[in-house]
Amino acid sequence: NYTTGVANPYLLLEPSRTNAIDQSEYIGSASWAAAGITRSLIITQTSEVNPEGSAICWKIQGTASDNQLANNNSTNSGTTITNSIYVKRVSGTSNVLLRDVNNNDTSFSLSVADGWKRIDVTATATSATARFYLNLLDFNDEILVWGAQQEIGSYPTSYIPTYSVSATRAQDVCNKTNASGIIGQTDGTLFVDFVWNGLSDNVADNVIMSLGAQSYGVSNIAISNYNGSLYARVTNGVNVDANIFALILVAGTRYKCLITYTNNDVKFYVNGVLEGSDTSVSIPAVSDIYLQNNFPNSKNINQSLVFSTVLTNAEAITLTTI
Repeated sequence: NYTTGVANPYLLLEPSRTNAIDQSEYIGSASWAAAGITRSLIITQTSEVNPEGSAICWKIQGTASDNQLANNNSTNSGTTITNSIYVKRVSGTSNVLLRDVNNNDTSFSLSVADGWKRIDVTATATSATARFYLNLLDFNDEILVWGAQQEIGSYPTSYIPTYSVSATRAQDVCNKTNASGIIGQTDGTLFVDFVWNGLSDNVADNVIMSLGAQSYGVSNIAISNYNGSLYARVTNGVNVDANIFALILVAGTRYKCLITYTNNDVKFYVNGVLEGSDTSVSIPAVSDIYLQNNFPNSKNINQSLVFSTVLTNAEAITLTTI
């Protein structure tokens, strides 16, 4: 959503995910119609406009109270999985039940005024079966369904369409290469303003913003989360020259972070406070800028800035004060 005239433009940067549902839109396919799993339903193709804007989706209506739209996949016990699907009311007023991989249901209200509504449930699998079940609380109701998704992770990501086989979306990466002309090579400032969501999916080292790519043996200057703690780091090849701890990140909290760097003087500011400094640091030459590497969806970035000069202590405090 980054077009001319948008008041608050943003980039959606997501991790790699796989939609395990092999027919995410063709609800009339054999994978959905398996006897004994999908049951007591009339499934009808319609020309209603789906959330993507195409004139095709599927209507379901129950024929008995045990109605169920279902699709099963294999998984490993202990895997966290999120099920999601778009639904839209045609008739009736009762809730819709979406079940997690363990067959536990969550009830969702659905009104005509909602239009298309994406519902989702998350659970950690307790068996090798990854269930995807949808039920009408009142089997006399009619709803439209489209865009089913089952993915490994603790929250739903944007829709990944599938057509007869599962599909994978690559991780989104935001970077600017060959940016040495705007990065202070010996003196500079790195600033990022973000809200931490806490959705880390067990990624230990989660870069928020860096000058220089984040991989082993590569030189960089970075603001990073490591196991839920906020750090500023300066790395020269395999050697970590500065590793300044600031605080434990709290989900839903906004953080304004700033690193000023010059040889033998690195400072780390968070929310108007100088959290730490290091006076024995060799600043590496870097040429790239990276945002939200490793695990993008763990935070919403409001703003990021790079200065080719070192801001003063007063300027750093003013810029990071919330």
